Amino acid sequence: MKEQVVGREILKTANGIKSIAFRGFWDGMEGEGPTGMQHWILGYLNDNRGKDVFQKDLEKDFMIQRSTATELLKAMERKDLITRVPVKEDRRSKKIYLTNRAETALKRNHKNVIELERQIRRDIPEEQLDDLCRLLKKIQENVDMMDT
Repeated sequence: MKEQVVGREILKTANGIKSIAFRGFWDGMEGEGPTGMQHWILGYLNDNRGKDVFQKDLEKDFMIQRSTATELLKAMERKDLITRVPVKEDRRSKKIYLTNRAETALKRNHKNVIELERQIRRDIPEEQLDDLCRLLKKIQENVDMMDT
């Protein structure tokens, strides 16, 4: 059996999902839309609505450097996708919120996201999906250990 390159397979799959997931996402909206990574951040903020989300949370969850997160968030503010509001206790920390503009786009695309998830899961038993998620989390932990 040919040796498998796990990282390449994960990247190919992620890129395929990304290209389908964001197709037409910004159609009909004014102004510049989000990039691929900015889409994922919008989804994260939407999924964590009602919780305090800070830049450090995005750095950890997306496994990105502080400088990368800073530039992403600055660009998202320029595009009117997010706002950052300083916290009283620590003026350096800023909570991140979706703007009305971003919320409108997310609502419009909710059905597409659900359909994409349905298609990704097609013909895969729940037990195998659970195994896949468990394996991916283990791979993420291994990558985290390499970064420290």
